[in-house]
Amino acid sequence: MEKPAAGRFFAFEVPDAYTNCVQVLGTGGDGDEARTYLFTGPNFAGAVPAGMTRVALPTSMAWVIGRTLCAGQDDLANVRAIQSKMRAMPLAQYQRGDTAPAQGSYDPARDFVPVEHVLGLSPADYFTLANELLADNPPADADAPLMAELKTISVGPGLSFDPAVLGDPDAAAARWKAMLRDLRAELNADSQQYMSQNGVWSFFGSPIAEFGTAYEYRALVALAGLGANPVSVALYPKTGTDSAGAALTGAKRYVLHFDAGALPPVAEGGFWSVTAYRDADDLLIDNPIDRYYINDRSPFVKNADGSLDLYLQSDPPADPALAPNWLPTGTEGFHLYLRIYLPGKAVLDGSWSAPPTNVAA
Repeated sequence: MEKPAAGRFFAFEVPDAYTNCVQVLGTGGDGDEARTYLFTGPNFAGAVPAGMTRVALPTSMAWVIGRTLCAGQDDLANVRAIQSKMRAMPLAQYQRGDTAPAQGSYDPARDFVPVEHVLGLSPADYFTLANELLADNPPADADAPLMAELKTISVGPGLSFDPAVLGDPDAAAARWKAMLRDLRAELNADSQQYMSQNGVWSFFGSPIAEFGTAYEYRALVALAGLGANPVSVALYPKTGTDSAGAALTGAKRYVLHFDAGALPPVAEGGFWSVTAYRDADDLLIDNPIDRYYINDRSPFVKNADGSLDLYLQSDPPADPALAPNWLPTGTEGFHLYLRIYLPGKAVLDGSWSAPPTNVAA
């Protein structure tokens, strides 16, 4: 895979088959140089060609998630120019001098949302598929106790699942549906130990994307946001309440105040943003100025003392000079995400405090 230099935040996250992050390539990983990577599976025994950096994958299945910072509509052409220099293809084709990978194929049977598809499988189909995947994607050594338990129901590498172990098919299907119905609530309760709190904001903390044997946490993140970054690359603090604990609503006006020098601290190349979403469907909020976030590159206006006030409300501020600081919230319930990419040490160790959302006077 060829990764071009970007001159901006630009990262390729590489999760394995178990959604553990193997490596982050680019900004936040190995710098901003152009590089060529060789991805190898667990059975690789060859030589790494000159000029390539090896990424050793513990599983045969892996994926790459690319994130490129875009400064706005006028920056899209620059982002696309960077993307046009990205290439991924089998090693043999690359060494042959091909400029593009072989044309893929489209299979309508695989045109689905992965999470929805998996949740729609019958228990027999689920465990049969699990065995197929385990054969090519060996569990980690730390998974040995869990695999020993699963082996008692014939789940594991090289095993064949027998649906008879589930008992009566109708009863098994009913138990399966009941489990899926309660799954998210149970996983959320089991994973509270991994949630981090910063004032009214909370976020998924370590070991996100580096789960190890935190199986419930891994499952919860797979349901809520498959392909999450490790905390060293990004944090996504969320709040749905104001400083008094009341739910945020577009019927009120709020101020998000950052003291002078207290904007979210980020490492070199990092950035932050504040985005509002509707509670009803977690989608962005339609608004007349097409503004859906305010970030560190927005043309906001600081106060005379260097502090910053962001206005979260359905209508624009009375003072037109403060319009750049307005984040439209609509008229219904909403919540906020404070995204922090390449968070600084003060964010990671908790010494920096995210401000509360205060009801405007």
